[in-house]
Amino acid sequence: MNIIDHTRRSKKSRIAHVRFVARMLLAIIITYGVIGGIRMARPLPEISYTATSIAPRVSNVAIPWPANGQTAIGDSETGVLLAGPTQNPRPIASVTKTLTALAVLRKKPLAIGQQGPEITLTTVDVNLYENYVNRDGSVVAVAAGEKITQYQALQALMLPSANNMADSLANWAFGDAESFVKYANIVATSLGMTQTAITDASGYSPETVSTPRDLILLGKAALAEPVLAEIVQQSTAEIPVQGVIRNVNTLLGQEGINGIKTGNTEEAGGCFLVSATRTLKNGKPHTIIIAAMGFPTRQLAMTATLPLLDAAAQNFDYTLLAPKGQVAGIYKAAWGEKIDAKIREDVRTFGWLGAEQKSKISLNTISYNQKKSQKVGTVQSADGKASSDVFLSKQFNGPSVSWRLQRAFKLW
Repeated sequence: MNIIDHTRRSKKSRIAHVRFVARMLLAIIITYGVIGGIRMARPLPEISYTATSIAPRVSNVAIPWPANGQTAIGDSETGVLLAGPTQNPRPIASVTKTLTALAVLRKKPLAIGQQGPEITLTTVDVNLYENYVNRDGSVVAVAAGEKITQYQALQALMLPSANNMADSLANWAFGDAESFVKYANIVATSLGMTQTAITDASGYSPETVSTPRDLILLGKAALAEPVLAEIVQQSTAEIPVQGVIRNVNTLLGQEGINGIKTGNTEEAGGCFLVSATRTLKNGKPHTIIIAAMGFPTRQLAMTATLPLLDAAAQNFDYTLLAPKGQVAGIYKAAWGEKIDAKIREDVRTFGWLGAEQKSKISLNTISYNQKKSQKVGTVQSADGKASSDVFLSKQFNGPSVSWRLQRAFKLW
């Protein structure tokens, strides 16, 4: 082979190699172009979001706690709202009869309008009467062979606070005092009365003790029992043998007071578990419960509750839970753009100012073309009674061309 032929062949080989490399590069470019195009056409990543926290709000509640005794404030819906500075278990005297009535009604239920079964009293009941008379306890007269309905017996228990009828009812409903005490303590525990111990049906025993906080829970349960709630509102009634009986709650009908029970013994001092319905600032009636115990006299315990009733009614009000325009969350796009989600209207809730006012924020998943001011979620009070829409404060601009190209052609 001569030199000319060899040169020609080398040149052809180089040209073929260049063409091969060019085809490979073109194939690669086309492949990346196709892949990039496919990537460019892919849906954009979901917009992520983070809800912000709205700190629970608690208002200072000024309550004129009395210098004497122990007290607590509650209502018929929530139970305990605020307990006074001292909460030591002490004798509760005839306030115990509220739990006795509740236990009897749970054992022997009555509906409004029903008198219930007739109870035939015996010499045992007469002996109970005479025993309490000798101890200077509050009583209603009874006679052997007397028939009294369950409803009338409950009236005798709650209105004139008859100790003998407490024991007679307990024996009738439960068979004996021991069985009653066991059941009554189970009821107290079920109500959350953790510092209460019941040792008798009348409360005459100083070993029957409780706290104002626990008595609020008892009052709430008593008002939830229709028959008992009806009886404690009665100023007078008429029963066999004794005739007309009167409620020892002399504040009944004043200041909206509609129950519940007084009590006093030498060991307990004066006690008062009172309920009153007041019209609040939202224009709606609301039942407040005050427990007072350990006062020098029953009358002092009763009068001590009046300023507390007023203060409690004044401390139910509207609270601004979340203001209009507050940031409820932040939406963030994969390309780095961030937009605030804001509360559209004030969220106000009505309730006890001393309670922790919580809120819940719920945000929705959105696309990047979500319109400005469109709803993207809600903020709601914990009780669900107040809420507002959450909206996007502006619209996403969308990803830039450079971000799209980087996303399309970045290496795996």
